[in-house]
Amino acid sequence: MQEFRGLTAEMYQAIVAIVDDRLREVRVTREGFNQLTQAISRLTEAQARTEERVGHLETRMDRVEATLERLAEAQARTQERGSPCIVSDLKVGAGGSFWVG
Repeated sequence: MQEFRGLTAEMYQAIVAIVDDRLREVRVTREGFNQLTQAISRLTEAQARTEERVGHLETRMDRVEATLERLAEAQARTQERGSPCIVSDLKVGAGGSFWVG
């Protein structure tokens, strides 16, 4: 039986097997970490896009609100003059479109 630095061949092989197993575990852990890092990066990009879209929606809602205020003021002026109501049932659609329903 041959020895390697005071270890028998069986002991040496057992140690090599244990080290190989640990290296495989570390490699799997590293791959998982890399996948997690990539997922976080994708989520960060998606969050930025979502925030941009919400900003656009806020702008559109501000325009809709301003338009509704102008319509309400115009309707109030019309009613003060004794004219019939222009808008009895105002509907607001997607994209800020209006119609009487």
